[in-house]
Amino acid sequence: QLEEMRLIKPKKWDKKWREVIFDVPEKYKHLRDVFRMRLVQLGLYQLQESVYVSPYPCFNEIEFLRELYGIAFTVQYLLVERIEDDTFLRTHFEIST
Repeated sequence: QLEEMRLIKPKKWDKKWREVIFDVPEKYKHLRDVFRMRLVQLGLYQLQESVYVSPYPCFNEIEFLRELYGIAFTVQYLLVERIEDDTFLRTHFEIST
């Protein structure tokens, strides 16, 4: 099931971004790499090295991954109304305003 986990894309975008930020210590590098891989698998876009973004609700999936990998203490889920100059993100996710 983990390999097949996907985000459900709503018919209409709620104009909010979901950001996942994390700072997994170097001694847990393997977990950090696997976590990154899962974020990409879910369809999140890498905004910065440890910052991923999605326009789609994904709290439950992120919470599941945080608990599965035991890294909840290093991962934050943010619901954001605006990302400066998000045109490239809207293009990436094929969203119109």
